[in-house]
Amino acid sequence: MNDRLISIRGTFRGNEGLFRAALEGVGAPGRDVWLARSGEANHLAFLGVHLVGARHYIVKFLGGSSVDPLERYHAKARSIDEIDEFPPPSEVLAAWNDVAPVLDAALGAVTAELLDGDSGLPFPAPGPTRLDALTFLAQHETYHVGQMCLIRRIHGMPAAEWPRF
Repeated sequence: MNDRLISIRGTFRGNEGLFRAALEGVGAPGRDVWLARSGEANHLAFLGVHLVGARHYIVKFLGGSSVDPLERYHAKARSIDEIDEFPPPSEVLAAWNDVAPVLDAALGAVTAELLDGDSGLPFPAPGPTRLDALTFLAQHETYHVGQMCLIRRIHGMPAAEWPRF
């Protein structure tokens, strides 16, 4: 793996465990916060589906091959209000667990040439390269995983515990 990706890879790995922790106990009797919203905020179901889709996007962005099994739910939706149906937490967690090693392998196969190339994307990244865009995408995922952990607490669930590396 390219040395410039060590921290980004660590961020994605940390997010994997925290995502799982954010979903722990969700949907259990008396604790169904999966579709619960506070005002206009997103719910866990939307964030989970969105992040699985984002990981599949990153794999393709890095030159890998990936098929998002949850795409039928979110297709090209950009907001929660554009989705009519959401999968259960178990389906989202299974899709997350399936894409995790695919993303890790894609990160491991990235070349310096790819990282230094122009991303051609309008992300609010620190610069124009694919490395810059990947940095933003890791931050984007972390932002949403943090939202998931906060939503748990807002709806009376215990805090998600940090994963052990």
